[in-house]
Amino acid sequence: MALLYYFKNFDNSVTKVMIENNAVITNLSISNGIEEWYAYFFGEEEILSNISYGLKRIDVKVENIDMEKTKVNDIKMI
Repeated sequence: MALLYYFKNFDNSVTKVMIENNAVITNLSISNGIEEWYAYFFGEEEILSNISYGLKRIDVKVENIDMEKTKVNDIKMI
């Protein structure tokens, strides 16, 4: 058994921007320095605007955003 500690500097990171806006990141894949992931968050354009501003502030280039809105009452709980 091994215990692994992972330390990362979150300053100026995509992860920090997402956490500051209460987003959850899933399905992360990295290839040739390009990150692809899904981000889930509650809110409308204000949250997306805050995330976009945060990413621009840390000089992250966003090439493609596909969005799908889901209403909370459309989510089925198992």
